[in-house]
Amino acid sequence: MPPQLYFFDVPLYRLTRDKYYRDMERYKARTSLGDPGFQGFYERHPDSRRRTEEEMYAKFGGAWDFNEIVGFVRLYVLGSQIRGGLWLNDAKRHVRTRRKVFCAVALKVVAEEQIWPPYDNESIWSAIQNYLDRVRREFPQRVVFADHLEVLGPHVDWRAVLGFGR
Repeated sequence: MPPQLYFFDVPLYRLTRDKYYRDMERYKARTSLGDPGFQGFYERHPDSRRRTEEEMYAKFGGAWDFNEIVGFVRLYVLGSQIRGGLWLNDAKRHVRTRRKVFCAVALKVVAEEQIWPPYDNESIWSAIQNYLDRVRREFPQRVVFADHLEVLGPHVDWRAVLGFGR
């Protein structure tokens, strides 16, 4: 069997970035930051406001980008196929938390995507996109966040990266 070549980890999020930060604003409104009685105090003591905001931000859960991930799809090539392994947070329910342990739960997320000759960059990139589309359909309640890959993908020499240029 040819060796596997891992080339990208696509995070799965519990909810969208917009919903997370809307929830954070609602949480903030329930603290002293949203209390009209405290506004005069915070105007006189901007350092106290900043410290309170930092504490609230950390207590709520911090940045969405790193703290709302519930799993990853590890993309790899096996022979002439695009595949993905699934890693999920080891939890019964995925809720806002600061403690996560990720465990491998599946070697195959969805059926592999075949790359067909002539193995040019466009056909390889198309196969990767098709695979990710099927992963999104498999996890309709999650956010499959491949934005970074989708920005870089069209500009990558996939033949060289994945070993098809040899």
